[in-house]
Amino acid sequence: MWTTWVKEQMAARDSDSAWALIEENGSARYFACPIHRTKNFVKTFLRRAWIARWRVLNRPRCERCGEFMHIAYGQGLGARYWRCDNLSGHDNRKYVRLDWDSGLPKRAKGYVMLWRRQRRAYRKKRRKEGKPVNVARLIRRRWIPVKANNR
Repeated sequence: MWTTWVKEQMAARDSDSAWALIEENGSARYFACPIHRTKNFVKTFLRRAWIARWRVLNRPRCERCGEFMHIAYGQGLGARYWRCDNLSGHDNRKYVRLDWDSGLPKRAKGYVMLWRRQRRAYRKKRRKEGKPVNVARLIRRRWIPVKANNR
């Protein structure tokens, strides 16, 4: 999980956001939507951390070659899926793909679907009002690893 810690104050910022981040080979491959510090911040933060951790610890293996699958970028903004890049291990020389949510526990999938419904309703409302959607995602600063060995 990624949140802002102010070293001088030895505390997290009150008005900042946090989000789950999954890194692969030194580069950020997945960012969950930001979680704002509201009434249910800690509960939501822990749920997102649990789901991100579950995805990392239960990374799927390719059904054809048995290799671990990698996080791939989908067509939509922020869309992800699992993909096996080991084409030489596949008899038809094609990528094997799995849904991003494949294998998630029922409880985790329920949270994910709830959050997606809420975001879908929010985007629909914004469009109806004639306002832009996904603006924050487009202007967010790039993630830069702090540790030198992560670059």
